[in-house]
Amino acid sequence: MKRPRDLTALLIIACGAALAACGSETPGNAAMTLPDASPLASTEPCTLAPPDTVSKLGGSGPGETEQLGEARTCVWQVPGLYVFSVDIYDRVGLDNISRRPDAKDITQVSVGSARHDAMSWTWASSCVYSVGTSPTSRIDFATTSGLPEKNCDTAKIMADAVEPNLPGQVK
Repeated sequence: MKRPRDLTALLIIACGAALAACGSETPGNAAMTLPDASPLASTEPCTLAPPDTVSKLGGSGPGETEQLGEARTCVWQVPGLYVFSVDIYDRVGLDNISRRPDAKDITQVSVGSARHDAMSWTWASSCVYSVGTSPTSRIDFATTSGLPEKNCDTAKIMADAVEPNLPGQVK
């Protein structure tokens, strides 16, 4: 079926007008706003861990940077003992922890200088201390090993060392 030329021309004009309005900056037009940027958006996770704390926990060197899902991660392996990491979530806040079906033992805690909201929680054979840096961002300190009862001690040592120097949301 052939469309009448007038109808086609009218549709082209209407679509063009609609697209032009999207880029308009005249008052009264809705503008898209993006969520606040993470205060750690330009921070590399490996730079957050103090070398003396890494050494105290049995790690060495700068750690290995990885992208794991939504997290920018720095990982240290202590052969035969455990793995610990510093994980920056630029768009996932503390509220998202309770939405994880595998998160257990979620507890509000105090770490470091206690300037930021923080939680500890476990999943599988890991313990995580999470510190909020904004309503929609956080940093996790995680430890995984075959000895889950020791994991929280290790994660808390790193959280205590890093939290006082974190930017962002303060209680």
